[in-house]
Amino acid sequence: MRFTKILKWVSCSIAAIFLSNSYAQSADTVPDDQNPANSAAGYFISVATFPIYAGSINVGYHFTRNLGIQAGVLGIWQSALGLDVDTAAIYDVAMRVALPLGDHGELFGKLGVGLINGQVQVALPLFGTIKQSGQSIGPTFGLGLGYYFTRHWAGTIEYSGIYSLGSRVLKDGVKGVPMIGVAYHFVG
Repeated sequence: MRFTKILKWVSCSIAAIFLSNSYAQSADTVPDDQNPANSAAGYFISVATFPIYAGSINVGYHFTRNLGIQAGVLGIWQSALGLDVDTAAIYDVAMRVALPLGDHGELFGKLGVGLINGQVQVALPLFGTIKQSGQSIGPTFGLGLGYYFTRHWAGTIEYSGIYSLGSRVLKDGVKGVPMIGVAYHFVG
């Protein structure tokens, strides 16, 4: 639980810093040959959040302009998203595919494998509330849009999640969340 609070704080802080920085640099233009959407390779880190409900952090490497690999964690803190878990952590490794859209945009997707560790609260009359936790392995997925504000910084809108194969506690099915975020690309 402490990790999810830290991840929530970090994701909200980075989003706030990015928004203030990108607003201040909004007059900068990115030459087409220096745009990460048109670059060949490089490392990247991305942070996304659905404020107060979920957050994620991913690190990865683009082998080519369109293909990369990433690993990350998605934390879910509230059941208000309509999921059958109260809290969850999804750890995944995935292939990432990106399709440039114009000079500054990209459509991206990911497909991989992951582990979900979820916790469910059960209310029992006379006994109060008890917590049960369970794990499940399943395919992970994501789809989103990115926009490069500068050579290194991009804003993202995405939907990421896992298809849980079920366990003693977790039901099978899709567990995912929409998020907004930022990405930093380490290009020369």
